[in-house]
Amino acid sequence: MITLHSLVQSKLVHASDHLSFVYKTFSFTCQIDSIGVLYNFKANNQRIFIERLPFDSLSTWADACIQDIAREYVTRFSSWKRVKHQESGLCLNILRQMHSQFAISKPPITANSLHSVRQYLSVLSRYCGELEDCIQHWEQYQVGAEKRPPESLHCKPPCLDFILAAQERYASDKAMVEDHFRATVSNDAGQVQSGSRGVKFEGSIEGQR
Repeated sequence: MITLHSLVQSKLVHASDHLSFVYKTFSFTCQIDSIGVLYNFKANNQRIFIERLPFDSLSTWADACIQDIAREYVTRFSSWKRVKHQESGLCLNILRQMHSQFAISKPPITANSLHSVRQYLSVLSRYCGELEDCIQHWEQYQVGAEKRPPESLHCKPPCLDFILAAQERYASDKAMVEDHFRATVSNDAGQVQSGSRGVKFEGSIEGQR
């Protein structure tokens, strides 16, 4: 079972990242710690659940927000599909699919895995666009077209760090396996060649005899 702690462990979500969802006129937010526990709850930027213990379940937090704050009772609210990870802009269900695809060994390619890749490319494209805008702003500032340098910080979304790290591990493991294969083939070829020389040598002696 993939939990919030699983997403933190695989570094798709980092400690102190923000989660949020909107329900009618309410905007709910919280943060997640290093073990996947939710804290710092807010509704429309107002602190809530101050005297309650932190939530360790996404569904429990979402249900409490809807029932205790919005005063409504919804039986089909899918928290994993509705709650968004603010740092990456992805819903938690997509991050859960990424975890399932890249952090857990799974040979077959499925529709969910392809959807996860599309979402990853979407985040990467948006991040690259933000960096390009920032670079353009710096260029305009240097030539005097802008009065102030860029003030916004563009942090790399955690899911990109995770995928890039997974790619580096794959490349490293692939190189190690290929080197081992080449060494094995080279040793086998050397043994066969030395064995063939031995046969020829023995044959030549017998011929002399």
